Parts: sequence; C-alpha cells; structure tokens
Amino acid sequence: MIALRWLLLIPATIAGWYAIFAAALFTHFYVEQYFCPPEDLVSGFCHNAKIQWMLAGLIHVSVGLSSITVIGIATMVAPSHKKQTTRVILAVGIVVAAYFGFVAHSWSLFLAAAIGGILGVFCHHYFDIAFIENLPSENKS
Repeated sequence: MIALRWLLLIPATIAGWYAIFAAALFTHFYVEQYFCPPEDLVSGFCHNAKIQWMLAGLIHVSVGLSSITVIGIATMVAPSHKKQTTRVILAVGIVVAAYFGFVAHSWSLFLAAAIGGILGVFCHHYFDIAFIENLPSENKS
C-alpha cells in the first residue's frame, strides 16, 4: 500500500492541478460572458478594462490556488516524509512555474505560483495542519 501511495503522488497532484485549472477556465468564461457589458463583448472577448483587470486577478489567484492545492494533495497522498515531500514538490513546482514564466514572458504568474507554493508549505510546516498529519499511514503502527 505504501508503494501505491508513492506511485499515486504525481498523478494525484496533476489531477488536482487540472481540477483548479478547469474551475478557473469555467469561472473565466462565466465572468467574461456574463459580467461584460454587451457593447464591449466583441467576438466572444470582453474589451472592458475593468473586466480585464478582474480576469487578470482571477488568473493570478487561480495560479496561486493551484500551487496550494498541489502542495496539499501531495502532502495528503504521501505515506510518510510529508515535510520533505512538500519541499520537493515546492522545488519542482517553482522550476515548472519558472519555465512557463520564461516561455510565456509572464513573470507575474510565476510569482503567483511561487507565493502560493510557499504559502502552502508554510501552512503545512508551521500551522501543523492536523487533518493532513492524521491521515492513515502504514508507518504509524
């Protein structure tokens, strides 16, 4: 069972990332289609400055939330070494976010991902989130 949980670590974190991504896409579409004034909605895209600021904020919050989610899921799935797992996932996440930030020339999204990941690790390490630490583990016999 321990090996299975370690094997599920990466697919589970990717699934969590995709869940946040899908929710963000749905929310982005909803905001753009239903909050944009009709005269500013051209070919399905909103050209209203206030709505664009709101959508940019939504994207940044979603990126940070996805980092927190990935850290939380990795911590819950890992059967042991939870603090080390959070640090490794944070390091890998920062490298991936840096790559996407470099390729897309979007360093603000890199910063949002890094801050979200650091916040997730901080919450786990320093607030000692009880529901994560008290999950069943084969090593606690």
